[in-house]
Amino acid sequence: PLWNRLAFFFIVIITTILEICRKIWYNRKNIVIKDRQMKAEKLNKWAELLLDTGKRNNLIHFKDTKMGSVEILSPDFVTLFNRAEHSAVFEVYDPKLEDEEEEFDFVEEETEENRNDKHISKDDYLSAYERKLKRQQILVYNTINKPISALKNISKKAKTAIEETGVNIAYIAFGFIHWTENENSQYVMRAPILLAPITIENESSIEPYYVKVTDDEIIVNPTFAFKLQNDYGIKLPEFDDDEGIETYFAKIEELVSKLKWKVSTECKI
Repeated sequence: PLWNRLAFFFIVIITTILEICRKIWYNRKNIVIKDRQMKAEKLNKWAELLLDTGKRNNLIHFKDTKMGSVEILSPDFVTLFNRAEHSAVFEVYDPKLEDEEEEFDFVEEETEENRNDKHISKDDYLSAYERKLKRQQILVYNTINKPISALKNISKKAKTAIEETGVNIAYIAFGFIHWTENENSQYVMRAPILLAPITIENESSIEPYYVKVTDDEIIVNPTFAFKLQNDYGIKLPEFDDDEGIETYFAKIEELVSKLKWKVSTECKI
């Protein structure tokens, strides 16, 4: 009968709708669980970084590595910071992308013959390329004269960390406190003062790298601030946009001078 067919058809539709609803609810539940797990992992990672005040932590004892850090030589510290405050995007100047012939051999392919003659001092590197920079470009340097390769490596590690933990580990460090464990120690360590989270992007091998500041808020190094207050009774002040970076660093210098420590205005990625 027609009525039975309609009833059967209606039951099939209701059953299908219920099954779809069940799957949607199940998938949403899984998404919520995974989201919570990711947030928990992210918080655990941050807790681990914040609580680790040992010398292996770069936020306590920063060490330059061949492929894990680069220094920003230009523009100057104040100019760079003021632009970074407004979430700037910086193009990384790459000598290999220049059409003109470069002055130094280190932009060529490395060979066995020139490997030991490739080191160029920071001052020579700066004087050779600073005049070629455009307004939104930055000049980066490392001790083995492979800053672009190092930047590529930093980018790769940062993306892996975000995928695995949800935590960005790529930063521009503005300024360093040069500190010792006690007044008798001759071993000087460096701890970053201000940190700006960044992403490093590159479209292809014939395109430049771009460094983007991803957050308006540039933060005080939380790990070293904790160690400084806990071990030495000194509280690092928060940075105030209204006072300017030079005034802020003068305050930091005055604070740490009590311990005979020094402050530098290096910028590192």
